[in-house]
Amino acid sequence: MPIISFPPRPAIARGDGRTEDGMTEPKHGTRPIGIEETPGKKAYCACGWSATLPYCDGSHARLNTGCQPIVCELAEPGKKWVCQCHRSATLPWCDGTHKTLASDRGGT
Repeated sequence: MPIISFPPRPAIARGDGRTEDGMTEPKHGTRPIGIEETPGKKAYCACGWSATLPYCDGSHARLNTGCQPIVCELAEPGKKWVCQCHRSATLPWCDGTHKTLASDRGGT
């Protein structure tokens, strides 16, 4: 199971989405993205900035987020719920953790 660890960041952000070290903060969603998947190798976005969510488009590198995509091989087709809060114990799949974080972020 892939584990995402976000690099340590300074406590004070500059107000433009970047930290004092010039890195872009990851953007965490408040609910998963449901998608009908096909078998094969997939790279799911872990920074939240991809224009092709839930898939990685390389934004993590372009924006210097310190994140890496979650890469996995799917053997079976079917509906998948891809975690967007990036806190699931079963990444890249949603385990409902976002429901415990919603009150902290104003989501549902």
